[in-house]
Amino acid sequence: MKWLTNFLVSKNIPYGLAGVATGLYPLLFYSSKNFHLSNSWIQFAFLIFLFLIVPVLIFLFFKKFNRIPLYLKYKKQFLFFLSAFLFLFFIELILHASVEKILALITFIALIPLSFLLYKFHKQLIVFQLLLSIMGFMDFVPTLYRHIQIDMEWTQQPDDIESVVLKKKPNIYFIQPDGYISLSEMEKGHYNMDASEIRAILNSNGFTLYENLRSNYASTLSTNAAIFQMKHHYYNKFYSHNNGFNPQELLVSNNSVLSIFKNNGYKTHLLLHSPYFLMNHKKINYDYCNFSFFEIPIISTGFKKLKQVTEALDESYPLEEGTPHFFFIEYISPAHIPNKKNDSRGIEEEKALWKERVIQSNEVLADLISTINQNDKNALIIIMADHGGYIGYEYAHQLFENTQDRDYIYSVFGTLGAIKWPNNNVPIFNDSLKTSVNTFRIVFSHLSENEKYLNHLQDNGSYQVIGKGAPRGIYRMLDDKGQVDFKEVFLFDNE
Repeated sequence: MKWLTNFLVSKNIPYGLAGVATGLYPLLFYSSKNFHLSNSWIQFAFLIFLFLIVPVLIFLFFKKFNRIPLYLKYKKQFLFFLSAFLFLFFIELILHASVEKILALITFIALIPLSFLLYKFHKQLIVFQLLLSIMGFMDFVPTLYRHIQIDMEWTQQPDDIESVVLKKKPNIYFIQPDGYISLSEMEKGHYNMDASEIRAILNSNGFTLYENLRSNYASTLSTNAAIFQMKHHYYNKFYSHNNGFNPQELLVSNNSVLSIFKNNGYKTHLLLHSPYFLMNHKKINYDYCNFSFFEIPIISTGFKKLKQVTEALDESYPLEEGTPHFFFIEYISPAHIPNKKNDSRGIEEEKALWKERVIQSNEVLADLISTINQNDKNALIIIMADHGGYIGYEYAHQLFENTQDRDYIYSVFGTLGAIKWPNNNVPIFNDSLKTSVNTFRIVFSHLSENEKYLNHLQDNGSYQVIGKGAPRGIYRMLDDKGQVDFKEVFLFDNE
């Protein structure tokens, strides 16, 4: 530890090291905790630039231009202030995933007098920042290793469905309202509310209702990964809803459903309410997306920059004639309750707020259906939520706790489902659609007029990551028939 003693007793502050120390821990912390949102080279390069290169350049700037009398007089205080402010600013940035101007201003003002009191401890501050960085490396390296070891073998199809030839090629719209519970569950359990408005919208527009539809997974990304790959991933044996199967890359870059549409000459459109699916800046293989590359923030939850999907759909018309079109339209309403306990307003108030958002969601849904009917009368329209609203729970992270209560489980997995089949030509195997993972395999079987693809329908179980109240692992919460099961699939404690 001689280097540490020499460092602390020396008179000079190493400007480059001071700059690196301010941003290294925030970089490692953010990358570890949000790896599925920041696992592209483009994004990681920007994070290195922001957290490491920028602060080093700032410190080197003041090292070179140091002839200002006031700066020379209070140089030590200023350098301490710079180290402390940049470090705290970066911490605030990664915790809030945005620049909180008021908080940054308060931090700036508060550090001015503190810098005059604590400037003699500048080197100790740098050492503290570097020690935190060591802890950050201890979290980041295993996270990176787990990501490198991700096995995507689960995406392989058991048959030749990716080569399916569609004999009927209607324009297809897959509309996904986030967190919208199934029709049957809305009228009972923890919801117990009137579903007549959404029923009227769907019935009046000729939809076939799938009242007891379930999702197979508990989050937006995990559900959509299964839907668009038409396969179970079982969270890929990861203690996470989203980190085990490269979900964003799978959704926007490479999945079986997108490949099938492209192979059959479809022009593909991705219309999003928020850029959440795009946050890691992977290549978008849809022909059109309503968010451009430069509109996607580098550090964000993905839910602060919103666009209206109704407007995006309006702007898509008129469609190119002679070419079939596929639209994936996702909007984040009515959504689910807050993730963390501190953000929750309590069970009953969150339920009331969810009901209000249902009204807003119904308006969006009605507008989308009306626009499609006016411009595309023979379209195939699929309305399918990603999961339920988690009503009955106080906050969403309680999903990781063991429960075998039927109403709690269905509050998570109950899923709004309805399809408008062109000319009301409902498939004879319509009853096969029980969970969302089989949606497109059934659709492609119908459009190809080839029922052989039904031989490989996935099981209709619903799966969850459990970490409290039972051995940590992946569990089948509902069996193939929708009955409460709670059967272990994979236990992490046995690794």
